[in-house]
Amino acid sequence: MTKIALLAALALCAAPQLMIAADAQTARAPATANARAPHVPSAAEMAAQRKQICQDGYAHAIGDLAYLEARLNLTPAQQPLFDHWKSVKIEIARRDMADCTTREIPRLADKPPTLLDSMAREQETLKHRLADLDAEIPVLGAFYNVLTQAQKDAWDHPGQQAMMMSRFRNFGPGMPQRMNHSDDGPGGPGGNNGLGGPPP
Repeated sequence: MTKIALLAALALCAAPQLMIAADAQTARAPATANARAPHVPSAAEMAAQRKQICQDGYAHAIGDLAYLEARLNLTPAQQPLFDHWKSVKIEIARRDMADCTTREIPRLADKPPTLLDSMAREQETLKHRLADLDAEIPVLGAFYNVLTQAQKDAWDHPGQQAMMMSRFRNFGPGMPQRMNHSDDGPGGPGGNNGLGGPPP
C-alpha cells in the first residue's frame, strides 16, 4: 500500500471519531451559552414565601395546644378553663399571623429602615406582646391553678419526660442510655411558646 493510500485509510478511520467529538462539543456549547444565572425571587415570590412561613407558625401554635390538651388528660372540671385559655391563645396566634403576613420586608422597601424606624417597630412589637400577656395571664392562671401536681410537672418539665420516652423507644426498658438533661422541649429554653411553663 502506498503512503497516499495509507493516509487515506487512516483519515477514513479517524473521521467518525472526529465527527463524534465535534457533535459533543456542539451539544455542550448551547448549554454553556444558555446557562441561567441563580434565580432571584421576585417581590411577589418573597411575599408568598413569607405568608407560608406565617401560616406555618400559626399551625404549629394550634398543634402545640392540641398536644398539651391530650398530654394533660384533663378532667371535666378542668376542661372549660383550658378551653377559655385556648381561645385566648388562638386569638393571639391569629393576630400574630396577620401581623407577620403584613409586616414590611425591609429589603423590599423603597429605602432601608433607619435606626429610629427599627426602634419604633421594636416598640410596637413589645406593646403588642404586653397586651397579649395582659389578656392571657389571668385566664392561664385560673387554669393552671386547678391542675394537679402531676399535671403541672408534666407541663413545667416536658423535656425530661420526652427523654424518658425516647429512651424507652430506642433502647427498651432497662437499657442504659446517656441522657442529656437539657430542657429544650416545648416551652423549655430555646423553645418557649407559652405552653411549657407556669404563668409568670
